Amino acid sequence: MNFTIFQLWTEQYRLLANLTWPNKTNYAERHGYKTIGVQHKVRSSIVLERALQWAFTLDAMPDGDFLLMVGTDTIITRPDTRLEIFVDNNHDLFVLTDGYTVFGDALIVRSCPATRRFLFMVGERGHKYAKHVGSEQDAMTVILLDEPEIPKEEHSTAMIEAQLNKTDVRVKVLNDRKFCFDDIANHDSRGIPRLGQNRFFPRERTWMPEYFMVHLGGMPLTKRIELARNYL
Repeated sequence: MNFTIFQLWTEQYRLLANLTWPNKTNYAERHGYKTIGVQHKVRSSIVLERALQWAFTLDAMPDGDFLLMVGTDTIITRPDTRLEIFVDNNHDLFVLTDGYTVFGDALIVRSCPATRRFLFMVGERGHKYAKHVGSEQDAMTVILLDEPEIPKEEHSTAMIEAQLNKTDVRVKVLNDRKFCFDDIANHDSRGIPRLGQNRFFPRERTWMPEYFMVHLGGMPLTKRIELARNYL
């Protein structure tokens, strides 16, 4: 299996990227993966332009290769873990879900005609949700559900996975695989992670060393930088 790790950031997030991108490149070098890091100048919507960058990158990759797409506010916290344990050749898209919405800051996609079409659709259709913080997440979700809007209620992982597999993109939900811990600003006075509100694994409230990745969402940039230094 061949993997490429892709991270895009803007000038605003450059100081954070200076911490988190070397974390990805060091990890990739350790396991023989490729990396693509891009500082991007935003024209209209960073999340939609990021989705198109994913699509163009995937379009240049051979069928069967995998692309790990991560946000600038993510950190790999278990570098000995290989990406191969999270994927298989029976699925095309490996995702976390935030309630019902597909999470956009940590996902793996297998290069194939269906996923390339899917990501181009996300970049092109997401303008409908451009005012939303997670507009590309909303676009991914409605396309996979083949529905005009996102359902308001939350469902179990099994139900989500069944619902998301309405298109020719074969989806695997990673919510039970400890792929990414979501620490949204619960920390002690020193900035050390404490009872993180883990949206993906609600019964597991604290970060554990066996988690592969952590996402520092829902907090000011200065706090993300502070916590990134602590995790690193």
